[in-house]
Amino acid sequence: MTTTAEMRGDSLVLNGTKTHISNGSEADVVIVAAKSARGSIGDQPGLSLVLVETERPGVTQAAIEKTGMAALDTGRITFDDCVVPQSNLLGAEGMGFVYLMSFLGVERLVLAIYAQACAERILAELIRDCDARQTPEGSLLAHQSPRFSLAELYSECAVNRSFVDQCIPQVQEGRFDPKQACIAKLRTTATLKALASLAVQLRGAGGISGDSGARASQDLLDASVQSIWGGTSEILLDLIGRSMASGL
Repeated sequence: MTTTAEMRGDSLVLNGTKTHISNGSEADVVIVAAKSARGSIGDQPGLSLVLVETERPGVTQAAIEKTGMAALDTGRITFDDCVVPQSNLLGAEGMGFVYLMSFLGVERLVLAIYAQACAERILAELIRDCDARQTPEGSLLAHQSPRFSLAELYSECAVNRSFVDQCIPQVQEGRFDPKQACIAKLRTTATLKALASLAVQLRGAGGISGDSGARASQDLLDASVQSIWGGTSEILLDLIGRSMASGL
């Protein structure tokens, strides 16, 4: 993170660029995480969270074109000596890292729920289409190989659903472990990508042509996005590994 928030009298001056921000080119108000002169924690720099109205001088917004999640606006926001009042500071100066860590787990669980719902939808549609696709021996489901592939991912979906379902009340009760959110997002997005890939393969030519191909191909691109946003799978694996070591 290179964006900075410098205290100057009763104001904060922001400089830097934020990229690949959801709703970044359309938002009227954004919460900006920026480096602060205060609040460092160990090797983590002090971060402040600042509310910024995007109509302020010094703020530039631009949309980023992408192939996955095309309906979701993604943008780049640049701050060039953008001045905001100190009252726009969220919480205490330099405590942004603590605030972010408090809520990032909930965001990842929400993304896991979304990935799980997408996976269940793709699975149901794929089973239906495989049952309708005929071969000389009957439907595609009459063949052991497709059945085995579907059965494995069906089982993964069931286990993932059970894990996600048990995480939700823990959040509501205030006893949620952020590591569980990492596990939930890691597993649901991995299953989703595997299902989206299989959905192209088992449809044959229909997986890459016509309306069914357009839908299957878009599902595969969108599934790839879900293993990136909210923390990539590699970041989640590292966080889970670090928490395992610290818990031994």
